[in-house]
Amino acid sequence: MKTDLPIYQFLATDPKAFTTLTGIELSDKYQFSVPTLKSGERRIDAMFAPSDGVGPVYVVEFQAQPNPSIRYNLMSKISLYGEQHPGVDVRGVLVFPETKVDKQNFQWQPETGQIAVVYLEENFPSQRIEESADPFILTLAPLLIEDNTILKQLAPKCWQIINNPQLDPQIRNNLGAILQFWFMERFKAHTAQEIANMLHVLTPLEETRAYKELVAKGEARGRQFGLIEGEARGEARGKIKGQLELLKRQLAKKFGKLSKAALKKLDAATPDQLEAWAEGILDTNSVEELLR
Repeated sequence: MKTDLPIYQFLATDPKAFTTLTGIELSDKYQFSVPTLKSGERRIDAMFAPSDGVGPVYVVEFQAQPNPSIRYNLMSKISLYGEQHPGVDVRGVLVFPETKVDKQNFQWQPETGQIAVVYLEENFPSQRIEESADPFILTLAPLLIEDNTILKQLAPKCWQIINNPQLDPQIRNNLGAILQFWFMERFKAHTAQEIANMLHVLTPLEETRAYKELVAKGEARGRQFGLIEGEARGEARGKIKGQLELLKRQLAKKFGKLSKAALKKLDAATPDQLEAWAEGILDTNSVEELLR
């Protein structure tokens, strides 16, 4: 089930979405953004910062699949942002849908390590969602309620609460699009019309602007991620190739023409090996001695 994009779209809807997920209260001066860090080619998918500069900045990372390095990934973003904005209190919030996804299963306390860990299954048991009248909580129903029968029974209530006329139109449209998107992901064997009937929707949201924008953002994000990842891999390969060619020239200049065995070993070397050999070239008497 696709979760990352809808979660970040959920957070972008309103600061209350952040409070719903994390339990951390924000003032009305907080604004959502998706900044790109200048170094490291990293992008922060969800950040809340006070418009007046008073209060901490929160960097949010949602992780639906096991990833043992996710804490370090988040810490690197916090560090890069802090380096570019010295003096700012930058804090991380790591959100897991379930505890079993968290393969490290240890927590850094916000006071000491700047990262708070949130497990949605603990904060939102099925009964809490079923009894809630909060549109932000009910939007999470298809993500957190495991029993399909209960979810289907709850579907009309979710739609009715989210489409309350007193709710801000933009929030209403965004939450409605996310809700239907998740229902369609959850019940992939159902047609769009069957999903609409389940929710008691008169006009399927897949035909609305909000839903189309959500899907379009997902496609654009996928293309952007692929482009950035491809550029990073290309740059890394180019750097390695440059190191290799330079080392070959240095070795040939000092020891003469390189043997086929030496060239083969050089071509198969890792970046760390190339770096070590480049540092040791002045202290060795032959290519064979260096490559050993």
